[in-house]
Amino acid sequence: MHGLTDSTGTDVDAAPAARRRVMVHRPMVGLALTYIAGTALGLHAVRFSLPALALGIGFLLLGVAMSWLAARQRSPRWTGWATCALHVATCLLSMTAATPVLLGITAAAPLHAASDSRGDAIGVVVDEPDILPGDGTRLNSWRVPFRIEQWRWGEDRDWTGVNRPCVVWWKAPPGVRLPQYGERWRLREVAWPAMRGRSSSPLNRFATLRLYSRQADYLAAGYGSAVRTWCYTARQRAAEHLVRGIERFEEACGIHQAIMLGYRQRLTDRVEELGAATGTLHIIAISGSHVAIIALMCIFMFRTVGLSRERWIYLLAPLLVAYTIATGAQASAIRACVMALACFFAPALGRRPDVVSALAFAAIAILVVDPGQLVDVGFVLSFVVVTGLIAMYPLFLVRLNVWPRDALAMGPDTAFERLLREGANAVLSLMALSIAAWIASAPLTAYYFERFTPISLVANLVVVPLAFLMVLAGCLSLVAGSCIGLLGEFFNHAACLLIQGYMWITELLTRVPYANMPVSRPPLWTMALYYAGVAVLAAAAWSRRQRTVAAETTDGGS
Repeated sequence: MHGLTDSTGTDVDAAPAARRRVMVHRPMVGLALTYIAGTALGLHAVRFSLPALALGIGFLLLGVAMSWLAARQRSPRWTGWATCALHVATCLLSMTAATPVLLGITAAAPLHAASDSRGDAIGVVVDEPDILPGDGTRLNSWRVPFRIEQWRWGEDRDWTGVNRPCVVWWKAPPGVRLPQYGERWRLREVAWPAMRGRSSSPLNRFATLRLYSRQADYLAAGYGSAVRTWCYTARQRAAEHLVRGIERFEEACGIHQAIMLGYRQRLTDRVEELGAATGTLHIIAISGSHVAIIALMCIFMFRTVGLSRERWIYLLAPLLVAYTIATGAQASAIRACVMALACFFAPALGRRPDVVSALAFAAIAILVVDPGQLVDVGFVLSFVVVTGLIAMYPLFLVRLNVWPRDALAMGPDTAFERLLREGANAVLSLMALSIAAWIASAPLTAYYFERFTPISLVANLVVVPLAFLMVLAGCLSLVAGSCIGLLGEFFNHAACLLIQGYMWITELLTRVPYANMPVSRPPLWTMALYYAGVAVLAAAAWSRRQRTVAAETTDGGS
């Protein structure tokens, strides 16, 4: 990661008279774009291509050889050819790694041998099950992520080995043993074909099975990761702690658990509708703000004990990874976690952190582990919005900074003037953040959710500070409440009050005319033109900004 001095690329360590513009090289960005392109091609491939793999390995060896020659001869020409070869190798290798056959998608073909039949399945619970809001009956409904490993049609057939991810909607009365992560179960008389997911991507064709608890038999445990088991156990205990003292506010409890621990299934339809109508549903998802608050609290403790910046990563990394796993490992949380680790690891290597390179590295790391994330809505929204914030937020912030300190003032500002200026700058900064996020996310919101929400520009000005306070209250509840139970209940009540304020504000904003308008899904070519235009305008604005800063630096040095 190459981070120089500031966002304008100006070398602040040099003397004022010798300051100059420098080019910040970020090879990780080009590598990420190439890897994304290869993954997209691989996901739509029909089958695995051995020639493509061999060709990718050949270009990789060629690129390494050219890089060695470039370093030995110090030739820019060889450097350019080596870069091209390595990008081609990256594209080909990522394409072959993302083919559905390597991801186990086509291994479930035997399940399609019969129609409207029932069979038995043996498999493993691959994630933490989650209870859904009650449906008015005495049966509880559970959503269980499951992977079928063996299947047979009826009692007189042999077992067939498969590798089929699915989701089991599990109906069970109170008091019945329910599945847990890492357990092996046998499902009897399961109807197949089952309902499919809505996405047309082969990676999202997860079957949905429905059964009652009497159709399931527990076999054994210990088929999951010990680390994930520990994280999920801690998550369940934290969920119980977050509702202590506020159990009668069921809606607020669901929001509190969703914001802090990622239990999205516990949200009511009213909460999701209000959040979608005002464009504020993102605050409930585990995202970068949650990871940032956790990191800031940890950094505050590290500084208190005098730990050097170079050693923060060794204590911060396990904490952030455990929190990300425990909250469901959502795309936005994984992206924020990887970015935070990349930025905080830079000082340990003697480098300055660079957010752009960290974002590119996060995209590559996530796609290497799970190429199917490329077609996930959370992955797309998370990376597009963060890219938009990096590109546009500083530009809007400069334009909206209309109240700088008077350079000709004789004395320092009074306490009231400082408070007023800082408050105004905070509001303007939040406005710049909201505008940049809305510009980046509006087309995707229209495409995925078929909504146009101009009210989100206003809603986020109020809701984002509330969300920060809600997350802060939740963190204090977990930390302080683990020592003193009464103190934890105090912060739970504070979070409940903030959540009720959020619900009141969003419900009020939905009554504004034209706040939320249903729209038809825009074609992909219009979205491509939109983002291309935004990229061109942002690049032109950054170029103009750098010229202005360079001119001001030159005038100041002379």
